Amino acid sequence: MNKEEIQQLRNNLIKDHRRRMLYLIKGEQAGYHMNESDLKFVSIYEAKELYSLLIFLVTFGILKQKFILAVGIVVLLNIAIYIYFNKFFLSDKNIIKIREQEYEKLDSLEAHEEFKADAFSKTILPLFLVIIIFSVLIKPDANNNNPIDINLMRATLVLLPVYSVQHFMKYLRERKIVKGMKKE
Repeated sequence: MNKEEIQQLRNNLIKDHRRRMLYLIKGEQAGYHMNESDLKFVSIYEAKELYSLLIFLVTFGILKQKFILAVGIVVLLNIAIYIYFNKFFLSDKNIIKIREQEYEKLDSLEAHEEFKADAFSKTILPLFLVIIIFSVLIKPDANNNNPIDINLMRATLVLLPVYSVQHFMKYLRERKIVKGMKKE
């Protein structure tokens, strides 16, 4: 696999035997047919966790807004992107079956290494948020010392490690698959 195909796998895309770009449907051997103009939005959608982190850091960390406002902006943005992507963007796309040869690319060594790297980044990013939130809890500033923000930060300190552990387990599973494939 070349670098372009690996990048496409990271974005949940695959080319079929007719060189059509398909956005994979999870759990099925099929995908939505994507035009070249659609690929940019698909890459943004697939990296929404990173963009959410960036928006949270800018709102909470740099602009020093209330915690509940920063979380609210991120949640509303994620809901809006999810609804737009699933209800409007994919609604007019054709579903195309994927042949077994193309589907086997998802089980290649390069694909599993990409899945492993993605799971690792989704393990580390929430831990950065934990550090930032914990530092604010230790010494709250004027914007974040009300009981609602403090309790929400405490709840977030519990939920983010759970999210991180979930992706760490996925990372370990992919790491085991990669090691097994390298031994063969």
